[in-house]
Amino acid sequence: MTDSKVPQVTRNNHFVPQAYLRRWADESECVYRYRLLVSHKQVPLWTKTAVRGLASRPHLYTLLEDDEDVDAFERWFEQEFETPAQDAIDKAVSGARLRRPDWERLVLYCLAQDLRTPRTYHRVTSLFGDKLGGVLEDVAQRLKRDAEAGVLPSRVAAAANSQPDSMADVMRVSIDPDAYPERDEGQIAVRALAGRRLWLNEVKRLISGQVRSVALGHEWSIVEPAEGSTWVTSDHPVVRLNYYGSDGTYDLDGGWGRRNGNIVMPLSPRHMLYTQVGDRRPRRFTFNRDLTALFRKVQVESALDDVFADSPSRDVVAFRRRTVDADVFTQREKAWATWHEEQNRAESEFRAT
Repeated sequence: MTDSKVPQVTRNNHFVPQAYLRRWADESECVYRYRLLVSHKQVPLWTKTAVRGLASRPHLYTLLEDDEDVDAFERWFEQEFETPAQDAIDKAVSGARLRRPDWERLVLYCLAQDLRTPRTYHRVTSLFGDKLGGVLEDVAQRLKRDAEAGVLPSRVAAAANSQPDSMADVMRVSIDPDAYPERDEGQIAVRALAGRRLWLNEVKRLISGQVRSVALGHEWSIVEPAEGSTWVTSDHPVVRLNYYGSDGTYDLDGGWGRRNGNIVMPLSPRHMLYTQVGDRRPRRFTFNRDLTALFRKVQVESALDDVFADSPSRDVVAFRRRTVDADVFTQREKAWATWHEEQNRAESEFRAT
């Protein structure tokens, strides 16, 4: 008799790894947390919080396959990026020499971390929504031309499959040749669902495609803050910074290959993975006070909900004032509590129609 055990689905998905946050933790595995949205003003600015309870959401990555929850995405992240990078992070933090495979693991860890957070979910689905009308119109027009040319049946699958792989199972094409018999006209409908599955498909596409090669092609460094300062981190630790002119203006929408932009990810309170696209810098160096302050500031600005530090900091609070709103706080928590149910429902309805 054999005893086969089905792996238990991971319910609580940490979108910032616990091993990463422990770099900022004390002996009790707690870090200081600054929340950007709170329910009332009596909530302390900084709260000491256990790492295990931070940067996680129930079933953030869980997909419904054949009516069963599957957490293959969570396991893929852990096996392909988190675990392989730990030794390289240890070397970066200890000052040991980093060899080529170590740099590659650090960079891929950084790329994966940039894509796996709720902030990127919002960014991807919002961008998709902005482009959705044009994409669907393009597919519909091509199908219309094929119908008029009498080759529609052989082109339907090709039209849908010509879209990026990340859209292959979130797009549907339906044809009703007799939709309007009174006018002797049919109807072509193209629909798409912008949700969790699209986001996770897009993450895999980017990590496996050209963005991966671009990221690995940059020259990377480990940068320490000015004496007396430290790096903070957040629930979206990777910052992609664009500069505009000599007046110091910038935004946080930089690309992985945009020349002169900076891509950074703190690895500990004293170490930050850093590149300036197109430039070569020393493998290890230290920022002056102005640059240290700037990169502390952009880390806070990049956060969605939380900033994490090894000690409370006044400048963090000054960089970004928190919002006190009980109604918005309640709505946000309710949305996350029903996230998995709502994502599954939307997918089921999409497939059924």
